[in-house]
Amino acid sequence: MKVILLAAGRGRRFGRRTQRLPKCLIPIGRGENLLSRYLDIFRKLDLRDIVVVVGHEKEKIVRQCVQKSRGLSIKFLINPDYRKGSIVSLFTAAGEFTEDCLVMDADVFFSASALRPLLKARRTSFLLDPRSRSTGEEMMAMGKGPRLVRVSKTVDLRLNIVGEAVGFLKLKVTDAKYLAKILEKMIRSGKTSLEYEASYNELMKKRRFGFKRITGFWTEMDFEEDLNVILRRRSRRRI
Repeated sequence: MKVILLAAGRGRRFGRRTQRLPKCLIPIGRGENLLSRYLDIFRKLDLRDIVVVVGHEKEKIVRQCVQKSRGLSIKFLINPDYRKGSIVSLFTAAGEFTEDCLVMDADVFFSASALRPLLKARRTSFLLDPRSRSTGEEMMAMGKGPRLVRVSKTVDLRLNIVGEAVGFLKLKVTDAKYLAKILEKMIRSGKTSLEYEASYNELMKKRRFGFKRITGFWTEMDFEEDLNVILRRRSRRRI
């Protein structure tokens, strides 16, 4: 299975800290950052074929990957338009949709055990946290009956909330072909300011998505307070 890691964005909500440092390289204690932790987890789970989409301060991400590349095959794709919506980064990787893929945001703290259920999914599936509640910042997956139909920060009250999308999707190759066409159409029509989840919503109109539940501690690292939570938890226990 191929991993597509989306690491092109700047992380503006960290302010000055990420002007010259990608968010995934911010130290999180114990000599680690999120990117080094991802690469260690990939090795542990025998995920060897890695594609990294880069943009902001790309040289620093490439350098870190090269230093931590033992046992991994890492390919870099450059998104020159990384200041636009994340849909451009996903489109940058569409040529890699030649097998089952694990599409991942690069700003999530998680454990290897949290990812294992998703790897076993038999259909295209989100990793979701049903414990989360929407405050307007979370990307929530919603369904109609047993079927997932939408993922968005804006909750549709006509739908039932299934859980918060962690930012990881197992994409089966049969669905990936549809997604590549959807992305191309959206980019060609000028929808470059959108988040990539907009393309998932279009795909869900044609294909059935599943989901796996994440357990244990995880957090998307969007703000300084998220970083502080990680640092506090790591100072108390081994995670």
